[in-house]
Amino acid sequence: IAMVRSMKVSDKGLYYLSLGRARAENLRSIDITFCRNTTYGGTFPLRDRLYNLEVIRRQPEWLDGQFETPFGADQDQVECHTYWADGTFSFNRGSESSGHVCDLFEHKEGSDHLGDKLQYINFNPPPGWPIWSKFCYRPGVSLLRIPDEVRDGQVVRSVLVAQSFFATRAPTDHPRIDQLEFVGLGESRCFREDGKICPRDSDDEKKSVMVSRMRVRPLPPGGLMPPNHL
Repeated sequence: IAMVRSMKVSDKGLYYLSLGRARAENLRSIDITFCRNTTYGGTFPLRDRLYNLEVIRRQPEWLDGQFETPFGADQDQVECHTYWADGTFSFNRGSESSGHVCDLFEHKEGSDHLGDKLQYINFNPPPGWPIWSKFCYRPGVSLLRIPDEVRDGQVVRSVLVAQSFFATRAPTDHPRIDQLEFVGLGESRCFREDGKICPRDSDDEKKSVMVSRMRVRPLPPGGLMPPNHL
């Protein structure tokens, strides 16, 4: 069952959808991508009651997978960010490493330029922050789908990811497709507010946003949903 972009679907509606023997026996897939009146927590009754359910989708398929980031290469372990169909994520780092996408939206309806907000389950507020901030610190990035390309006989899927240096919200003007000229696969580059690229290895005071191009490897077969411990 698909309800993509419906603003009439709510968590209460998901609860009612979870009721009934026929639904429990027959529902295999539920797609509530861009249904912004629903929440991650609102899907729990579906998980608990629909015992034949195989996937709850809260994001486009091109966001499923293992994102190979440019981060951590100097420490001999490149960060890998894994996202499942329901928006659950896990990063291979020590902190701020797991949680879920609590909001996902299109900067322009029908486009592949998206923004998100992340809710960590292991965020520790820095000194001076109130303890309750761990529940409402929700940083966001913007993403742009890049057309697949063939390299060495393999189809390579990649995404441009932009994050602001000065705000936790997802940037609205980045990333842009023309930035591919400057950002290679597995690289990050910094840009100023006016769109000009910053020189490499420089501490440019005017840098505004960092744009990375990440290869996305597919999830293993049958692995669209996260493991139970997450």
